Amino acid sequence: MMPTMADVSFGASLSNRAVVIGRVRAIELVEVAKMAEDSRLFDSAWVGDSIIAKPRLEAVAALSAIASRTERIKLGTACLATFAMRQPVLFAHQWASLDALSEGRSLLAVCLGGHGPQQMVDREAAYKEAKEFLDSYYSVDHHRRHLEQECVIGTPDECIERFVAYARAGCNVIIIRLVSWKPQEQLERWITEVIPEVRKRLASTSPATQG
Repeated sequence: MMPTMADVSFGASLSNRAVVIGRVRAIELVEVAKMAEDSRLFDSAWVGDSIIAKPRLEAVAALSAIASRTERIKLGTACLATFAMRQPVLFAHQWASLDALSEGRSLLAVCLGGHGPQQMVDREAAYKEAKEFLDSYYSVDHHRRHLEQECVIGTPDECIERFVAYARAGCNVIIIRLVSWKPQEQLERWITEVIPEVRKRLASTSPATQG
């Protein structure tokens, strides 16, 4: 069956490493999560996790701060790379506390991560912003071919087409990683230019609209 607008859920992945390297203030992550919730277009917010390889704001603490400012969206890790390093009883206590503070909204994901989408009016500008962000974020010089394989990069129309294709292929949860030093501005672009159009196109191809 063709996925419908109601079948697809959007999440926002927040760059908590950017806080450690001094490019984003911690409070901005909380504000972006609140902005995503208020848009009514996002159903979840996610933070990464790493202590040694790519240090960042600790995931459980970051999600607890976000929980205090939000009411509806799910809160998860993408991904909890330090899971095997954490003392089991202490971590269980920490996560249970987060779940209580968020009133059952926590999502624990232990998995391999990847890069996120990037959209701008100009495809080349989108690529340059994504590369500058990810090179600095990971201390690696990313090759263009690698980024274009790993990321959704392009104009709003190009990103819309890719996301609609993903949804029609059966993907029902799309996590958008904000690969920008100005996360509020990038989130605003997704809220106003991309996600509403994705939902519109999916709605127009749903069985209910086709009779």
